Amino acid sequence: MRQIWIAMGCMVGLLGGCNEDRIASICEKNPELCADLNDDGYCRLERSNVIRNRYYHLQDNSDIGLYHLMKSLETYLVCIEKTTLIEYSERKERKNNRVEGMVAARRQLESLDVQTRNSHEPHLLLWHWTNNGSQEAKEAFLKRQGSPQLEEPELQLALANHYRTIDTTKSIQILHHALSLYQAEEEVDIMIPTALTSLYMKQQAYPQAYLWALVTNQLQGNKGGGKSPYIQLTEQQKEALEKQAEQIVEQLHEGKYQPSR
Repeated sequence: MRQIWIAMGCMVGLLGGCNEDRIASICEKNPELCADLNDDGYCRLERSNVIRNRYYHLQDNSDIGLYHLMKSLETYLVCIEKTTLIEYSERKERKNNRVEGMVAARRQLESLDVQTRNSHEPHLLLWHWTNNGSQEAKEAFLKRQGSPQLEEPELQLALANHYRTIDTTKSIQILHHALSLYQAEEEVDIMIPTALTSLYMKQQAYPQAYLWALVTNQLQGNKGGGKSPYIQLTEQQKEALEKQAEQIVEQLHEGKYQPSR
């Protein structure tokens, strides 16, 4: 279900070839979605994502839509706050433009945070658990473990992080399951293979740690096996693990990864 809402923006407006999803078109037809954000070229991608998610939310006033909007506002704020601090010597009017965008985004995010506190949508439960420390949201989220509602890599990663210090083996199993949920051509969250590397190191399962370090490396577009000063393996072992890593990456790209039994 996670792709349906995101793709909805291209269906709105019928056969417009996703023209409605173009930022210029959105801002022309719905200037209120764009006017309160900076327009000086800084944080362009983050700004665009906020505008798109605001637009999508107009079309589908759902809790999952609110979550995507909140996440994009959060990312935009991280970027715009950083550039506002760094570029302190710019002309006053340009800096004010960014400050105004920052204030508007923070105000909207705070409003949505309050608005969604009673939601039972899993993504929003995760939001209030991790951002607000809500024990009620945490318990409600964890109660959904094993249900179709949590069958999504992002949510499985959150589960794995919960068990990371409680049950390492269970955390590893959840991470492998998270990888099996990716569909073809979906971008894999690099935190999942990175976490597997760390957990296998914790278990002193060094070949597996090396394998998932290789997978992480290859998913980031780096060629070769790299260096691993903390793991002593023979060249033959490294070659075998490198081939296995290539197979795993290929399976992930094709949406066919299955954990080994």
